[in-house]
Amino acid sequence: MWIDLQISQIKKHISEYLVWSYSSGFDISKHQKKFHYLKNHTPRTGEAFGGYLNHMLKLNSLTEIVLNDTNTKEDDILIWLDSDAFPIANINNYIDNKLSVFPLIAIVRPENGGDIIPHPSFTCSTVAFWKKNKLNWNGIPGKDTAINNFGLHDPGGELYETLRKKNINWFRLKRTKSLTEHQVFFTIYDNIIYHHGAGSRAKPCCRGGNFGVNFDSVKMYEKICDQINKNLL
Repeated sequence: MWIDLQISQIKKHISEYLVWSYSSGFDISKHQKKFHYLKNHTPRTGEAFGGYLNHMLKLNSLTEIVLNDTNTKEDDILIWLDSDAFPIANINNYIDNKLSVFPLIAIVRPENGGDIIPHPSFTCSTVAFWKKNKLNWNGIPGKDTAINNFGLHDPGGELYETLRKKNINWFRLKRTKSLTEHQVFFTIYDNIIYHHGAGSRAKPCCRGGNFGVNFDSVKMYEKICDQINKNLL
């Protein structure tokens, strides 16, 4: 249910783009023409970190496909978006302005147990910067930090470490508004990106961390669509 909503928001708020995507096993035939690239991705099971590893593999594999495309240029801008994240305002000038100062911009979620690493719900950089620094979406198995309950094993852990070790300053999009009292889900970052945070969960009810608050994710999706249609989001 997220495909058409996300594509419509991308079309509304971003210009001169191509959308490359992986799906997770469902019938993609009716959606094929909506994307520049759309393929089913076969998940790997029985690996350490389970879903975390599959997420890393998808991100890295899809990024390499884009980078290796003959039409991709060094000054092209890469944007990573989770399937349940999308812009809520025009981001062309926003991205240009941020990338004129910072080589990479990304959502961070300190409210998610002190998370400090770039999050792929929305991350943006240039092809040249990504390739020059040999960046990827790997996590670092077993690597924890004193200030982060999740450590660096999530997707983006190695990216964070590379930026830190090379003393590269990057821009962090932080939460500016939430549509519920939940501290992680249904959140707007820097007044520019919405991230549902629970769009890929099988059950309609979602709960995060020790926040002790439950919501029906499907009903929240309907609320989001209604607010978008009324230009309230």
